[in-house]
Amino acid sequence: MAATCLGAALLHPKDGPDLDLRLRVDDDAVVLRVTLNLALLDLLVDAPRARPDALAPDEAVPLRDALAAHLRRSVHVSVDGVDVTPVPGDFSTFAGDPSTSATLYPVFGGRAATQVALVLAYPVKAEPREVAFAWDDYPPELADPFAHDERAARAEVRLLVERGASERSVVLTADEPGFTWHADPAAERPAPLPVPRAPGSTSRRVPLLAGALGGFGLLLALRSPRTRARVLTGGLLLATGAALWPSPIGRLALPVAWTPHELPDRAEALAIFTPLHANIYRAFDYASESDVYDALARSVTGDLLERLYDEVHRSLVMADQGGAVAKVSAVRLISAEVEQIGTLGDDPAPAFRVLARWQVDGVVRHWGHSHARTNESLARYVVRATDDGWRIAGQEVLEQRRVSAAPLPDASAGEPR
Repeated sequence: MAATCLGAALLHPKDGPDLDLRLRVDDDAVVLRVTLNLALLDLLVDAPRARPDALAPDEAVPLRDALAAHLRRSVHVSVDGVDVTPVPGDFSTFAGDPSTSATLYPVFGGRAATQVALVLAYPVKAEPREVAFAWDDYPPELADPFAHDERAARAEVRLLVERGASERSVVLTADEPGFTWHADPAAERPAPLPVPRAPGSTSRRVPLLAGALGGFGLLLALRSPRTRARVLTGGLLLATGAALWPSPIGRLALPVAWTPHELPDRAEALAIFTPLHANIYRAFDYASESDVYDALARSVTGDLLERLYDEVHRSLVMADQGGAVAKVSAVRLISAEVEQIGTLGDDPAPAFRVLARWQVDGVVRHWGHSHARTNESLARYVVRATDDGWRIAGQEVLEQRRVSAAPLPDASAGEPR
């Protein structure tokens, strides 16, 4: 029975204080919807009720007013650098099914199952270009009791920011309580982390066309007997070859050999791998599939690109939440060991192999609340120097599991590509 209750609690708003924040940026207003249960409400405001686990109809208005007054003090919103005072809007309540509360919420019961939602509108005079948001309330009871370590168990608040069809999930904490939205999508998305430059190109582009034209022109101009036509034609070809020499037109890429001093040492290899690996998940901040692929191509090369896209996307799907795709909120590289440095396989370019373990936090929102998951993976990567810089060229997944849960059934393994 304990296992059943625990599993059910993890699939719905947690058996304890629960909060969901959604910030929508419209042309004429910034709208905040705050949804919380009675267990959290009792920590924030003084609103007596006849029954601790329920909300009577005549208690709704005093509770709404107390919550609105508290949010005016604890929520800070500025639009284009100007602080905006909120206007309270719709207030709604949702009472959980009493017949299931004891099973889903064995500790808090109706206090966890009963939710209230208040809408605050922050009117603006022009289309917002920048919205700064901050949340001040982080009671210890918001910490996740099922977290895998103390760092992950801190009190935190999840905010969903919406603008038109795009959305972004943000985690706020007492150390970092604020978030700033920008109208410029490029400013809104986290930029890819910089990667150290590769030692050089894996090939040398020879001006084949320019050399052929110049050589043929010189041969024609010097060929005996020299005629006026041959000299003029040869001179013209020689001049054309000279003009094309610095141009990329007609160049042939030829592989070059690498020398040992161009290989990175272990510290340099880790400095290359760490941002490449982080940028894999940063790519999934983009909304469209084509943008995700373009961002992934800055870190991944070759046939691995499509396969890695499918694997990361599959790891973010929450099957127990109807197939909803989680938004990545944090990536932690737990360990990374450089196993080999040199030329791997038939490719003469510098390369190295890394064994890495990491965790990914994902959040999915629906039905007025959010679910968080942490997946842990172990994989072996091949990183190779290419004409475009260092890229991940191979991945072999060795282990994949949900933290504090059974191993994921779709964990896969294969030879590096």
